[in-house]
Amino acid sequence: MADPLIGTVLAGRYRIIELMGQGEMGRVYLAEDGKINKKVVVKILPAHFAAREDAVRRFMQEAKTASQIGHENIVDVTDLDKTSGGVPFFVMEYLRGKDLQTVLSKEGQLRWDERTRDIFAQICDALAAAHEKGIIHRDMKPENVFLIGRRDRKEFVKILDFGIAKLWAEGSREERTGGPDKLPEDAGHRNLTSEGVILGTVFYMAPEQGLGKEVDPRADIYAVGVMLYEMLTGHLPFDINETKMTSGAALKILEMHLSEPVVPPRIRRPEASIPEEVEAIVMRALATASEKGLEVEPALTAMADALGDKDAEVRTNVARAFVGVLANMMTGDAAASLLGKRLAAQNERAKEMAAWALLNAVEKGMDIAPAIADLGNVLGDRKNGAGRFCAVSALLTAAENGSDITPAAAALGKALADRDRTVALTAAKALLCAAVKGLDVAPARDGLRTAASDRNPEVRLHANRILALLDKKTA
Repeated sequence: MADPLIGTVLAGRYRIIELMGQGEMGRVYLAEDGKINKKVVVKILPAHFAAREDAVRRFMQEAKTASQIGHENIVDVTDLDKTSGGVPFFVMEYLRGKDLQTVLSKEGQLRWDERTRDIFAQICDALAAAHEKGIIHRDMKPENVFLIGRRDRKEFVKILDFGIAKLWAEGSREERTGGPDKLPEDAGHRNLTSEGVILGTVFYMAPEQGLGKEVDPRADIYAVGVMLYEMLTGHLPFDINETKMTSGAALKILEMHLSEPVVPPRIRRPEASIPEEVEAIVMRALATASEKGLEVEPALTAMADALGDKDAEVRTNVARAFVGVLANMMTGDAAASLLGKRLAAQNERAKEMAAWALLNAVEKGMDIAPAIADLGNVLGDRKNGAGRFCAVSALLTAAENGSDITPAAAALGKALADRDRTVALTAAKALLCAAVKGLDVAPARDGLRTAASDRNPEVRLHANRILALLDKKTA
């Protein structure tokens, strides 16, 4: 039977050319944008959404928000509208490439090399950007990681389908299943989608999501942990030997996620030469959340150790993942304390990247109080200019955020004489910010007195103002 949409024009603009694929989440068409004569992809959600105005409105709002994340690794959603029958659809950029599931089906597993690190880092960067804006994907899986070729990258990641899983979750069980407790006999080989009470993709579903609880960014982190496990071992952490995924089988897999331990990747595939620190990241991402949050100390330690890797790209990717994604499932104290310890490392690379990670963390609003004194110590390292700059910038941002930087005050006072005048001026700004907020910067008094006659007029001005505030406070 011919598809009735082929040849039609949606919203007076998008001419449907051909059906590219379909599933529980809707039908995907190749189309042409008549306004700019350019090929686009149109995804039309299932028709029964038209009767759920509130859910559609919420989906449209979330999709708009997701489209505004503005990250290069997230597919561009260029338009949102409804068909003449009221069914929502959205328009995306047309991509040429293949999804990660196709790659895994063909290759079986991937080695932990530059290629795999790059794909993983891009996924982390994209999710970090989304989480910063309060957007949770909810259905991360290899099928939603699309790889395209670019001049500067052979496999450039584009993440698809932000926000769609939430729309499914908004509907009542009766609407989706015909009854409050009924589950489908066939939920799809890889998916438990519309008919299930619990929404998401069963093989990648976080335990909390499986329990039907409100999800947070940890659900995405868990799913990415499953994906990395599958990429490295060629196997899912939890699977059953069935060719057809019935509702009973889907629920069995959910139960495995909830109660069974994960076989570590290095044991699952000992011949794959998976690094210990990478295994630690996977295992922490797959850790079950308790009421107090995930315990991620082993992963933090492994990642912090990797900050000293000889490969600059590896160091950068690890630091980004540390702050951008895993920060969503760890307490600021744990992260800051561990990174603070790395600031005392003999490895200058590790020291520099730890300072950079702390700067990124505090810029994201994380509390780095346990690392304040350690950041101050870095200011005395004359050989590590980049580390000093990151450290003093982190201290300034911490002061602006209202954190007490008194443990680093003496070091900031000495930094006023730093030969790098940018470091000196930033130290002056940090001390002034703290002093204005009424924090104790008295340990910096000696350095401030010297800086009161500094050649740099800004440093001199700030120093004299801080001294005036100190004198007023002690009067």
